[in-house]
Amino acid sequence: MDTMKIKNDKARKEWLAGLRVGDVVAVLDENGAVTAVDAVSWSRYSRSWGVGGGRYTEKTGKRAGRAGWIIPATEEMKAATAKRKSASLARDRLRGTTYWDWNKIGDDQVLAAAAILWPESAEASRG
Repeated sequence: MDTMKIKNDKARKEWLAGLRVGDVVAVLDENGAVTAVDAVSWSRYSRSWGVGGGRYTEKTGKRAGRAGWIIPATEEMKAATAKRKSASLARDRLRGTTYWDWNKIGDDQVLAAAAILWPESAEASRG
């Protein structure tokens, strides 16, 4: 049973009907956390939307067989996801320099360390 409920009201039905391949959406998991922000793909075979490795029904946007929904992505969600991806890439790169467990360090500290070691990468990621 879902621990959260999203009403499939008229506004949501209109949003889902207007969804197009390449539109950026967010994935809301059963705990109410945004787990991915990505462009959607369409499967003609299963008539479902694909986002972040999951399949979501055409009519309701609910994940097939599991709790989770696709929702409109806000700018804050996009920024948070971009920061998580940058931090993940920085962690991978930092692991090659030391034996330190970079997973114990927050995203801001990891990005700061990477900016010190590779300032050209930090400049490129800003803009």
